Amino acid sequence: MMRRRTFLLCLAALATSSNAQRKGKKPGLPFEAAVDSIAEAALKGRSIPGLSVAVMRGTQLVLAKGYGFADLERKIPAAPETVYQLGSISKQFT
Repeated sequence: MMRRRTFLLCLAALATSSNAQRKGKKPGLPFEAAVDSIAEAALKGRSIPGLSVAVMRGTQLVLAKGYGFADLERKIPAAPETVYQLGSISKQFT
């Protein structure tokens, strides 16, 4: 279910980016606000402590941002560079 939520988050961000590009606009506040809204909904709806988002257009980084907490005990906020412990969920991919 986590992979599905991550995929939907990326898909929504790409769709927003594509709409801005088709209209001849550069992504700015509306794009970032849309990604913020999707990320905040993911945090609230699934009891996820934190997540990081990176949106690329070609080889250019359009947005990199952390949401929530990387460490709940120490109240360390998530950042774009946060390394998340995947645990056993990654075994199926290796």
